[in-house]
Amino acid sequence: MSNKPTYKELERKVKELEKDNTRYLQTEILLRRSEERYYDTITHLNEGFYSVSLDGTLLDHNNRFKKILGLDLDKDFKGLQLPDFWQNPDDREIYIDKLMKIGFIKDYEINAKKSDGELIVIQTNSRLVQENDGRELRIEGSFLDVTEKKQVEEELKQVYIDLETKVKERSFELSELNTSLKVLLRKSEEDKSELEEKVLSNMNKLILPILNKIKRDPLSNRQMNSLITVESNLKKITSTFSRTLSLEYSLLTPTEIQIANLLKEGKTSKEIVELTSSTLSTINFHRRNLRKKLGLKNKNKNLKNHLLSIQY
Repeated sequence: MSNKPTYKELERKVKELEKDNTRYLQTEILLRRSEERYYDTITHLNEGFYSVSLDGTLLDHNNRFKKILGLDLDKDFKGLQLPDFWQNPDDREIYIDKLMKIGFIKDYEINAKKSDGELIVIQTNSRLVQENDGRELRIEGSFLDVTEKKQVEEELKQVYIDLETKVKERSFELSELNTSLKVLLRKSEEDKSELEEKVLSNMNKLILPILNKIKRDPLSNRQMNSLITVESNLKKITSTFSRTLSLEYSLLTPTEIQIANLLKEGKTSKEIVELTSSTLSTINFHRRNLRKKLGLKNKNKNLKNHLLSIQY
């Protein structure tokens, strides 16, 4: 009995083979079109695309790759050694070590140089790709020229540093000015207090005693009214001074202030009697009141020294 296939069986197998061949051709066409689209995308990518072996030999690239590195756009540079485009080739070893550990790198900045030696900074995204045999590895990635961006960042950083320095300098100047103003204000207050003390002292020592003497002389009503007006106006003028005196002085009457100022000047009770046209008992009475109001009653403390210690 013959085992030869019949004509129909042969015809059926031929048709199956034709169908398989058709599917294969269709698949091949689809793959070819897919590769064409892939390479077309890579070619016109706005980033530099590259495929490189671990030792740095360029396996594939696009036009943007050549443009960024300043290479001739009409030439194919497969086989080019990429380590030559690193400013410091030793930096590539760090880059490779990191890539081998995690399998990819994102936004990694590289100090590179163009074919003419111009220094640039590129930012790359890379990944390790394993070939079909599972043994050989290559690096595939894309990169951008970020030189201008880095320059702007550095300029902004410098502007910030300069601004911060100026702010510190200005703050120091303002601090010094503030200190100077405080010194001037303090000196002004001291000068003002000293002037007020002198005016009060001179009025009590030179003017009021004379007015008191004049009041004891025979005067017409008109003259007496004029004298009282002068005395009142003088007291009004110096009243603002009196308000700036210390709390201890604010407790004293005008007569007591007059006698206190004369005591501060070293005048004796007898001299004060002559200057104020008062009696010795009156002066002693005012001295006792001064000691009482100034907290010196029953204390063994010199009245004159205490008056000198009082700050206006």
